[in-house]
Amino acid sequence: MVEGSKSWKKNIKHLFSNLHSALIHKLQKFDFDADSSINNSSSSGSAATSTKSGAIPAPLNVPLVVSSQSPNFEGITLIWYDPRLNTTDDTKQTAKELREINNYVIFHSDQLECVDYIKSVRDEKIFLITSGKAASNILPETIQLKQIDSIFIFCFKIEKYQDLLQKYDSVVGVYSDRSTLINAIKENVDLLQKQLNAFSFYNEHQEKATRDLSQESAEFIWFQLFKDVILRMSANNNAKEQLIQFCRQYYRGNQKEYNNIDQFESSYRSDKCIYWYTRETFLYKLVNKALRTEDMAQLHIFRFFIVDLSLHLAKLNKKNREKDKVVMLYRGLKLENKELNRLKQNEGHLISTNGFLSISRSKQVAVKFALKSAKRTNVVSTLYEIECNLSESKSIVFADITNYSEFAAEQEVLFDLGSTFKIQSIIEDKQLKLFVVKLKASDHGEKMAKEYIESNRKVNEETSLDILFGKLLLQMGKYDQSLNYFENLLNESNGKVDVARIYNEIGCAYLCKGEFKEAHEYICRAYIMMIQAKPCRVKDSARPLTNMANIYLRKE
Repeated sequence: MVEGSKSWKKNIKHLFSNLHSALIHKLQKFDFDADSSINNSSSSGSAATSTKSGAIPAPLNVPLVVSSQSPNFEGITLIWYDPRLNTTDDTKQTAKELREINNYVIFHSDQLECVDYIKSVRDEKIFLITSGKAASNILPETIQLKQIDSIFIFCFKIEKYQDLLQKYDSVVGVYSDRSTLINAIKENVDLLQKQLNAFSFYNEHQEKATRDLSQESAEFIWFQLFKDVILRMSANNNAKEQLIQFCRQYYRGNQKEYNNIDQFESSYRSDKCIYWYTRETFLYKLVNKALRTEDMAQLHIFRFFIVDLSLHLAKLNKKNREKDKVVMLYRGLKLENKELNRLKQNEGHLISTNGFLSISRSKQVAVKFALKSAKRTNVVSTLYEIECNLSESKSIVFADITNYSEFAAEQEVLFDLGSTFKIQSIIEDKQLKLFVVKLKASDHGEKMAKEYIESNRKVNEETSLDILFGKLLLQMGKYDQSLNYFENLLNESNGKVDVARIYNEIGCAYLCKGEFKEAHEYICRAYIMMIQAKPCRVKDSARPLTNMANIYLRKE
């Protein structure tokens, strides 16, 4: 047996020696300079990623109007479509007023371009403002698009276009006065901003193994891991300045938000994070959008504020547990019929918030909000009724923020990132004229995350939460997000991470994107670092070798 073992080891050593020589030959054949390509990737690669998901273009000639080519980092897009659109002072004043309500405002005079743009929007809700005459042409083409949330008709003869209210569910109203129109838009933007929280679902009965996740369940697990990862992200002394610089660039031409940014720069302290979040200014909009869309580039920019808020909630949560054992909380909102049906389909399963969740101690406040008048006919009044048994749910974090909030009368309670609930039941309360969704706070989200980590540790011997987090982004199909995450991890590692493993994962992301040359470069570098390590990481090097084989298979 001893001789056999020595022979086996000798053969393995010989095999890896041959593979190593072959890979070096391949590197030379690819004609790439490893040091310059990899070392420069942190700057050129990050820039390419941020250009796709976070770069701000040069200022426009008319800063009152946002270019449709620039990214929208808020949750709502306002589009004004009118074939007779002009650049009069009146139009510029309207643009200024609209940007004070919602920063991202686009004007279109070409119907085809307008419709194409609406179809291209992925992560935002659209408010479409148009004239009565133009509505007759553009609404039939756009009314079924999921991006459209609300439609406003602006015309001189209201009675002529009243039938549009009955014909199209999404039409909020017909207006002849600009100030009335602006007020209606503001009211509906404020209403929607409070309802843009995204949820992830987890069906524990359908998942064969915790490591074998559907995309939706992967998103559920991702947010359970996210808080642990972001709390360990380095927030250097420049983190606040980076945030402020980004926000100033993004809100150029928006004087209202510029004033808020100036105030934030001069007065923000970590113990004021709840106050700033509840003010529903630029921070509230940008942070919520980044969390809802799981945008790692944006989350990296706002990491220090998110960490401040999460830690402060945890601190206040300890005080809550000393006072209460069972707490009933409420949230009133308008849900589209399809969203209510999705909740019904997941009755008995877990649901998790993709971000912070604002609710109220007062049922009266929540019911009033749920029953708030809405012109749209495709939404239903809904009340979330949440039971929190603190003796059962030890990991759930929430805090009464009434004394810290700008809106004390709402008796607001804020749940931390990724809070998990079980959908108990959904019933129609005919007396209150709304649907009641009964939820119960649960520790199962944390349990699922631990099972996922343990499962991956057993199968892949993967113990690094940092690596698992980025790999999960790949599993969710978020290849650019994964690249951005691993590049940030590499740049801010301070020598504390496994660089070879990160190179391998960056290569995997490029492989998933079908960018084989870049994948080859990173995976080869990972392999060489592992083989040249002392002691040699023979077992670990199987990963890049497997990925290299996948490159050649995919290329053929």
